[in-house]
Amino acid sequence: MVGISISPALTGLFDSFAISVIIALSLFAFSAMYLSIFVGGKICSLKKADLDLGVSKNDSQHGSACAWLSMISIAQRIRSCVDMIFSPLQLFYTKPIAIFPGLSLLLYNAVQSYIFAAIMVHTSVHFGFSSKENGMLLSIAHAVSATYLVLTLIAIPRITRGLAGTRYQDSVSASTRYQATKDAFFALLSLSAQAISLILFAAAARSWQIYPISALTALGLAAPSYIKSHFVGFFSPTDGARAVAVMAIMETLGSLLAPVLLGGMQALRPGRDVFLVGATMVMGSAFLFGVGAFMQRFEKIQEVERQEPEPG
Repeated sequence: MVGISISPALTGLFDSFAISVIIALSLFAFSAMYLSIFVGGKICSLKKADLDLGVSKNDSQHGSACAWLSMISIAQRIRSCVDMIFSPLQLFYTKPIAIFPGLSLLLYNAVQSYIFAAIMVHTSVHFGFSSKENGMLLSIAHAVSATYLVLTLIAIPRITRGLAGTRYQDSVSASTRYQATKDAFFALLSLSAQAISLILFAAAARSWQIYPISALTALGLAAPSYIKSHFVGFFSPTDGARAVAVMAIMETLGSLLAPVLLGGMQALRPGRDVFLVGATMVMGSAFLFGVGAFMQRFEKIQEVERQEPEPG
């Protein structure tokens, strides 16, 4: 979040777009080198030993067969990688109510992944913003969002635990229920703030109004953190990894749909309509999350009741 907060302002300092691209590629290359050196391990790597089919490469008679079988082996491994990537989606089959928060996150990301591009296009066309003003706009939004996340996820809980003292240690289960309720509340609050801010963007008539509206939009940037935290909290530690993975897939799918849905909308109908459509999608995301949170809570209560011993 810190990197996202400072990046727009930094890129806005350069007059040439090419310099920003070169710096971005350099940072990506550095990150890739760091991961390969210090993290290690390559997913779905193809090794020579795996492709050794017992056919001599110097044997011209079997050369074409070796190449063909190697291609088949590579295709099978690519397919196994794809199956592995999308295997977490089986969670929707084993736990159907998980589709509600999943679709909620997909809809949210379908809006969020494009909405700042739509904002910059809108401010440039209607208010004459340059890259410097748009960069400052994004920096304000992401800085507010980072502060919001730090306060609600780290600072406030630690202060609460410190004030509670030993009473906190005696109520772990109650604390877990409180965490789920808190995540649901802040998720709905963030989604509501996002929807309201998009409506205000459509109604903005002065350039100075864009900045406070962007700060309000920033509160919506924290929504995925609370949606995922609430969702994963209802799974056991063994299923928690699959829950995180399936939410990551839904986020990715939402990001892929964003330029098609909202980008196409803005291209066909330039103006304020893209913000109204985005607000409608965010409200749909909030509705789906609310339904999913209620059903997850109801299922958890039933599970606890089944585990309780019968009296007598």
